[in-house]
Amino acid sequence: MLFADEMSMRVDHRSGTAWGVVGQSPVAHAGAGHRPVKMFSALASDGTLRYRLGHGVMDRWAFLGFCAQLLRTITRPIVLIVDGSSIHTARAVRDFTAPSGGRLRLFFLLACAPELNPDEWVNQNIKARAARKGVADEHELAAAMHRGMRRLQKRSDIVRGFFADLRLAYISPSVGGPRTYDQLSISYGIFSTSSPRDRYSSGSAVTTGQPVCTATRQQCAAHTSRCSSG
Repeated sequence: MLFADEMSMRVDHRSGTAWGVVGQSPVAHAGAGHRPVKMFSALASDGTLRYRLGHGVMDRWAFLGFCAQLLRTITRPIVLIVDGSSIHTARAVRDFTAPSGGRLRLFFLLACAPELNPDEWVNQNIKARAARKGVADEHELAAAMHRGMRRLQKRSDIVRGFFADLRLAYISPSVGGPRTYDQLSISYGIFSTSSPRDRYSSGSAVTTGQPVCTATRQQCAAHTSRCSSG
């Protein structure tokens, strides 16, 4: 069971604290023209961490490229828990997961509850560390983010520690939470197999749909050729 999310970061990203005039909040001026670096990541409570970096548009095709990477590198069936973003609930995503034979199943967190997704802790960790590196351009930023993710992959104790937050007690056995997806679903009922949009319309499930279309494969291949991953 993996929790996934995505983030975008620019060279002029500000993190942490700064000095300022007494009684006035410090203001950090953002520049223009910086190309953002995009990242998809997924983690499990056992310390497993996967990621994918790129400079392209963060859309459903990029997300499908990340899903394809997960299927290549993880042999067991994957339960992927994400938020209700449109890139996760797109028709192309349903068409991609349907013929996987249960190898990849998507479930959605409650709306407006990022604190329920432990991958947010990964995003915060990488943004804080990369912002302190003093990078000059997007290439240096991507390299800093890549090093940060490699570090977390080697430090599974840190990744497991992200699940220790009390708001994530529904996940981690170490703080009394259930151990399996079925227990999570029964105990808390916070996941759904349908997207937030579908829940208020047709009610169709993410795990049903049409066979994977040729365009999906082409788009995934295009993103794969220009992304770094781990």
